[in-house]
Amino acid sequence: YERRTSALLISGLMVKAVRGSGVTVNFSLSDGADVNVAIKRIDGGVVRVITRSANAGLNSVVWDGRDGQGKPLPAGVYLVEVVARSSDGSYVKGITMFNLR
Repeated sequence: YERRTSALLISGLMVKAVRGSGVTVNFSLSDGADVNVAIKRIDGGVVRVITRSANAGLNSVVWDGRDGQGKPLPAGVYLVEVVARSSDGSYVKGITMFNLR
């Protein structure tokens, strides 16, 4: 789903999980923003957060499949939540599920 409080938009949120290559989270932003990409268990518990600045257009974030302590996560269904916040404080959130094998 998508939640929006401004003209900032997330589109094309997709997750590509390739065994041995990690997980790539792809998304497009309508404008530059600071982004938090949270990997969550299906129950909503956060296992890792990746924070960075992102430009307008297509963006990719690679996750190594490990939790915040560097331990590999077991196979299963996980959530990716992308929250983008612009310099004026407005934000947008997108979330999707993926299968880590």
